[in-house]
Amino acid sequence: MSSENPYPPYCTSLREAKLQLWQQGSGSYCWGFYVYRTTYDDQELWERYLNYIHQCIDNQLKFESESDRELLKRHFRLTVIGDPTLANVSTEHVRQRFMTWVSSLPPGGDPQQEILPEDYRDPIRFSYPLYVDSECLESLHAHDEELEKSGYALKAHRLVFIKAINAEQPRAHSGAEVEDDDADEEADESVNNEEEEEDEEEEEEEEEEEEEEEEEEEEEEEEEEEEEEEEEEEEEEEDETNGHEEVPDDPEYYWMLVTCRYLGVYWEIMGLGGQWERQSSYPQKRPWRET
Repeated sequence: MSSENPYPPYCTSLREAKLQLWQQGSGSYCWGFYVYRTTYDDQELWERYLNYIHQCIDNQLKFESESDRELLKRHFRLTVIGDPTLANVSTEHVRQRFMTWVSSLPPGGDPQQEILPEDYRDPIRFSYPLYVDSECLESLHAHDEELEKSGYALKAHRLVFIKAINAEQPRAHSGAEVEDDDADEEADESVNNEEEEEDEEEEEEEEEEEEEEEEEEEEEEEEEEEEEEEEEEEEEEEDETNGHEEVPDDPEYYWMLVTCRYLGVYWEIMGLGGQWERQSSYPQKRPWRET
């Protein structure tokens, strides 16, 4: 069986897709990707490339039971967004365009576009679009050349890639969170006022003591104030970020190469909560000639 299907079975569970299909009664749920086409010079190569991706998904599904395979294949979507105005646009342009489109979708869905109500949509399909440029298409030529040269199919498959984009929507803070933050700030101000009053009383008492003791205590107070200021600054920084890590500004952070052979695995990993910053470390961003 391994000779017929070179793809490892441990990478082909697609548990999340099967779970959603089971929970939603195999209705209109779709799993997969939106694909942005940004090159239009070679239609034949483009069609071969899309066909290759479908073959990769089909090969992955061969390890499923017959019923699961039929169900997963029927509900898989590779929705192509093609428009000559997209020719040669950047990954960042596509990311921003996709985010704007997703944010404008009606919460109740749009059956004509196979878009479910918001709570039932495939989070990967609506957060991680794919991007195809001339470099991606050329990687299929590299596959052909390697296969002709060495006859080693596994090595040739590793050369074909696509570009995946992280277009997750920014988190919106709820009104309850804002109210909690305001209440915390008021509580902090009240505590600070009480501390200041206590400090003033202590200073008045210290004035009656000897000069040497005053100097020592004043130094201690200065140190305490510095510590309080540092703590307040840290609290302000935490409030600004709301406990979340800062989002990188570099557009390069938001896309990575994914081997087409493992596109289904990529969908599975991201669906199970794979962290983008970890996933983007493999495969590395490098020309296909160096893989």
